[in-house]
Amino acid sequence: MKRLCLILFSLIIGLASIKADSWVNYSYNSSEGQEFYVTFMFNNAQQGSASLHLQLFMAARQSAKVTITTLSRNQVDTMTVDSFLIWELPTPSDAYSQSSNAITYNSLKVESDKPISLYFSSFDNDRGDASLVLPANVLSNEYVIQSSNVNQQAPSFAIIATEDGTTTVTINPSVSLLDHTEDGEATRPPLPAHNSYDITLSKGQVYYAAASSSQNDISGTTISATQKIAVYNGSQYSYVVPPLGKGYEPSHIFHQAQPVMMCGVKYPLVKFVGQSTSVVRVTAIYDSTYIYQNGVLIDS
Repeated sequence: MKRLCLILFSLIIGLASIKADSWVNYSYNSSEGQEFYVTFMFNNAQQGSASLHLQLFMAARQSAKVTITTLSRNQVDTMTVDSFLIWELPTPSDAYSQSSNAITYNSLKVESDKPISLYFSSFDNDRGDASLVLPANVLSNEYVIQSSNVNQQAPSFAIIATEDGTTTVTINPSVSLLDHTEDGEATRPPLPAHNSYDITLSKGQVYYAAASSSQNDISGTTISATQKIAVYNGSQYSYVVPPLGKGYEPSHIFHQAQPVMMCGVKYPLVKFVGQSTSVVRVTAIYDSTYIYQNGVLIDS
């Protein structure tokens, strides 16, 4: 029985725990850091949409000087974060990935002279999501993609090279992927599932890919690299759970992927206020993984 990663979309009824028997050889004590890499994935809004808002949320224990480099245009913005600061990307297209199987510099590099915590959000009107950003020092070179399996539009992932020199990335997609899209239209035959391929990235470059169909779940896609990378995954537009009638609307969902070495074998779950249902997705990193809920075997 092996390690697993977990996505908590909505919360569980009552208290519970998810467990897999295995070992864990990696830990980190804080999400604070001084260097971060961020990209925003396609969230159903076209790049020029006035309703698209891409933001960074920065928190500091002590006053910190923060530099944000927009790598697509090599623009540098410097600010002081005394305790908490929200910064909005002036031109969303500068760090927004929309074309599948494409490499760009559409990313942000965030540096600070003191440790900070960083979150980012992507909203189009009232639909969107937010995620913690992991600092560069805890990133690794091996990931397994997790996403929603109830999508109105295609799930996707993005990879950022974070080290000097060139980084070779090997991708083994669990489903077929779109090969170049402009405004959501495929221009080439899709990349086949279970057919590994390599890409080469320079520091700060982003590779973005989306499933060839909204019905395809990209969970289980494996990514490995010759150097540390940052990986983001999610869905352009997802119901999370099947449409349940009036009042339930799809939304953009995403999070930064955890490196495989950060995945574990036991996760405590708690109930959010005002929620009566939950969706928890568990992705096994290795074969022969057994999943227990409160000590009861529920899947393998």
